[in-house]
Amino acid sequence: MIGRREADLASPSRVCLRRQRRPDPPVCLHGPGRLPRRAGLPGFFLALAPGAPLARPGFTRRVLAFTIPAGIAAASAGLAAYAIARATPDVSATAARTAVMLAIFAVGLWVLALVAGRPAGRAIALVAAMAGVLVLLFAVPQARQVFALELPPVSVCAWVTGVVLAAIVGLTLWRRARSRRAA
Repeated sequence: MIGRREADLASPSRVCLRRQRRPDPPVCLHGPGRLPRRAGLPGFFLALAPGAPLARPGFTRRVLAFTIPAGIAAASAGLAAYAIARATPDVSATAARTAVMLAIFAVGLWVLALVAGRPAGRAIALVAAMAGVLVLLFAVPQARQVFALELPPVSVCAWVTGVVLAAIVGLTLWRRARSRRAA
């Protein structure tokens, strides 16, 4: 029978970490402790905006009525972007993942703009700040290396832009039709 210390030392993750030497430090991009801070940042600033609507009954129904179609639009754009990138010859897996990230980020920016409301100064500043962070990621070589970003070819970017525009138009038309039905 082995003790707890020996079991911890023999765990697959520790063995794997000892055998592999990575040139870059591992980065946990999906850890449960980090996601709420990053994903909640735009929502935090939106909640502080003056004139934000007060709490009303039916919050969960209203939230799900928008987040489910928005998630479907973002997921569809991401899957289509990946399929396009992988079907294109000489596109690496890293470039395909970057194409997916760009597609989901673009749809996410549109969702943020829709949630932020009318084009007020603060809403525009928030969307511009989020876009600026993406530009900064691509501008800093070390950030590109840590996050494994590689721009796909122009042809893939053009197709992904078309996919993103289709997802944005579909989501916007759905939201307008739903608001007309509710009124």
